[in-house]
Amino acid sequence: MDTFTTGIIVPVPAFMQRVEYCLLGTRFMTYSQAFGAVFRRLRLQRGLTQEDFQIAASDRYIRNLEKGKQSPTLEMVSEICSVLDLSPVTLVSLVQAEFADEDASSAINRAALELSALDQK
Repeated sequence: MDTFTTGIIVPVPAFMQRVEYCLLGTRFMTYSQAFGAVFRRLRLQRGLTQEDFQIAASDRYIRNLEKGKQSPTLEMVSEICSVLDLSPVTLVSLVQAEFADEDASSAINRAALELSALDQK
């Protein structure tokens, strides 16, 4: 995983067009890098190759996603999840957990509370 070391807090664009800050000790990570790390980990855990995703995208695009050099569209997230046999909600939760350096359960619990609050409005 490519990370950068910095001594200052730097704004990082997030999925929903707002500005996020992520300074974890001396580790700085973008959402693209978090997505790449999670995607690669899941792909390897399932014994899949980059070529297995050719129905969704080119090998080069998949490599760039894994390196954090590109960010997927929501449509691409859905196609990737089909190959991984995983819910897009689960994938995005894992990416958020990787970005924030927290466990996925915390990210899901926070999302559940936010959804519950939205349902009451």
